[in-house]
Amino acid sequence: MSDTALRYLAMLRLIPRYPQKISTGELHKRLEDQGFKIDLRSVQRNLTALSAHHEIVISCETQGVVNHWFWPADARVFDMPVFSVGQALALSLIADYGPELLPAGFLQTLKPYVERADEMLKGKAASDRVKHYTDWRRKVHMIRSAPVLHAPTVDSKAVEQIYVALLDGRQLKAKYRSRGAAKPRAISVDPVGLVVKQGVSYLVAVHEGYEDFRHHALHRFSSAEVQTSPARTFPDFDLEAYARESFAYPEPDGRDSMLELRVAENVAEHLQERPLSGDQKISESKDGWCRVQATVPLTEELRWWLLSHGPQLVVNKPASLKRRMQEAVAQMQALYQ
Repeated sequence: MSDTALRYLAMLRLIPRYPQKISTGELHKRLEDQGFKIDLRSVQRNLTALSAHHEIVISCETQGVVNHWFWPADARVFDMPVFSVGQALALSLIADYGPELLPAGFLQTLKPYVERADEMLKGKAASDRVKHYTDWRRKVHMIRSAPVLHAPTVDSKAVEQIYVALLDGRQLKAKYRSRGAAKPRAISVDPVGLVVKQGVSYLVAVHEGYEDFRHHALHRFSSAEVQTSPARTFPDFDLEAYARESFAYPEPDGRDSMLELRVAENVAEHLQERPLSGDQKISESKDGWCRVQATVPLTEELRWWLLSHGPQLVVNKPASLKRRMQEAVAQMQALYQ
C-alpha cells in the first residue's frame, strides 16, 4: 500500500465523531507524530479531497480562519476491516441488553456501529454462515429483574461534555438541579470518576472551593461545558471504595455482622446456589425451615432484599436489624389496614 493511501487511512481514523472535532493544525501534528512527512497545506487539500467522496461523509466547520473536521453523529460506520460475525452479534446484543448496564448516553454513541452490525446480520446478501449467527441471536434472552425501571432521560450534549472533561482531566462548568430543588444552579467542579448503578449514571466530582467528594446524577444536568483549566487531581482517591460506601447505604458503624435467618426451603435452595458470603452455612430444622448464617455488611439494600422475600424469611440476628424489620412489617400492616 502506498504512503498516500496509508496517510489517508490515518487521517480518517484521527477524525472524531461529532460533537467532538479536530482542527486541521491538530490533525497535521498528529500525522507528524505518526511519522508522516507532510505540510499543513497538503493536509488541508487531502481533507478537502476526502470530503468530496460520496462514501466518505466527513464534514467541516470553520471558526474564524480555522477549519474543524468531524464525522457526523449519524454517519455510517466506515470500517476497515469489516466487522466479523462475532463482533456484529456482540454489538447487536449490547443494543438489546445494554441500557441498564451502560452509562447514560453510551448506547447513543454506539448507534452507527449497531446499525452497521445489523446490516451485516440481516443483509440480503448475507451468507449462510452469517444467517446462522442471526438465528443464534434469536436463541438468546436475558431475564431482567422486575420491575424494570426505565433509565432517566439525559441531555446528550451535557453528558458528552461531562465525559470529555472526565477523560481529558479538565474542569467542568454546568447547571445542575439537586434532588428536590425546583431550579438548577451553576456549579464548577473537578471531575474524578463515573459510577453506574441500575441504569443511572453519576459523576463523582469535587466542587470549586471544597475538598469533599460528591456524586451528581447525570440526568439532572441541564447543560455542561468543558473548561481549558486542568482539573485538580486526587491521587489517594479510591473510586471503588467511594462507590461502595456512598451507594450501598451502610449502617453507621460500617462493619460486617453475622446475619442469622430462618428461611423457607425454596429460599434455602436459592441461597445454596448463590451464597450471601463465603462463610455462609445452611442447616435444616425439624419444622421444614432452614437456618442460614453469613457474615455480611448491613446495608439498606440488604434490608430491601430481605423484605422482598415476605413471609418466607425471618431475621433472627443481629437484634438491631431484626427490630428494623419488625418496624417495617408493622408499618406495612398498618398501611394495608
